Amino acid sequence: MSDKRGFWQKSVIAVRTRAAKLEDEMAKAGEKSYFNAIGDVGQNFSLNKPFSCDACDFMLADLAVLFHLLPVPPASILDLGCGTGWTSHFLARRGYDVTGQDISEEALALGTKFVAGMEFAGSLRFCAGDYENIGFDREFDAAIFYDSLHHAEDEKAALACAYRALKPGGLLITHEPGEGHSLQAASIDAMATYSVTEKDMPPHHIIALGSEIGFIRPRIYPLPHNLFAVLYNPKHIKNVYRFKAKGFVRNAIQSLKMIRNIGLRSLYIPSDRSGNIVVMEK
Repeated sequence: MSDKRGFWQKSVIAVRTRAAKLEDEMAKAGEKSYFNAIGDVGQNFSLNKPFSCDACDFMLADLAVLFHLLPVPPASILDLGCGTGWTSHFLARRGYDVTGQDISEEALALGTKFVAGMEFAGSLRFCAGDYENIGFDREFDAAIFYDSLHHAEDEKAALACAYRALKPGGLLITHEPGEGHSLQAASIDAMATYSVTEKDMPPHHIIALGSEIGFIRPRIYPLPHNLFAVLYNPKHIKNVYRFKAKGFVRNAIQSLKMIRNIGLRSLYIPSDRSGNIVVMEK
């Protein structure tokens, strides 16, 4: 009886393993075909980021934060899961030697054509492949996952590849969504329509995996849009400075309390569960 039970247990494990592998393969196929599936309109939208996006202001602020956190140019940067390469374009324009990697050959072909003839094109190359098993070894001063790690099937494998790709002392920077991302309507729609992966990727998860791999000195920085909501919110500024407005004192106190409670917390104690920037070192 025990032999039969062992046989069936092994069979169930084998079936589950195969099912998980097929699911992974389908998700990767969805990632590879995504840029073909979104058509010309979607491709042009991707190529012209951040200016094509409603959140252009936040995305430009994100780039400023990346430039601030990265080593000064010239330095070698690995841009992981870069899509058509809009982040790679900006990094190359800043003076970095950039390798943009993506699983979609279609996306990289679009990105290559887009930058052809531009002054910075000589500082940018694209590499097609899966960031969960790329073979770079101690080649880069920094590696970046900008809104891409949450598409991984095996994020630990992706982080391990980034670790191997970095020179000793190199930086890893991630800019990823936090808890609840996979349950948002846009994420559910993307998974259903394009068979891509959408995961929660909060800082505590990235740091835990990174520490197992060998990354050290993890720290969390707030996303710019979290700060904008408080520091550049016209409502709060108006309430604080509009001295003659009716109810000024009440409104000013409420706004100052919000800035204190939300703004200072997001400035000095960014959440390890919300979408934020993580920096670790090799």
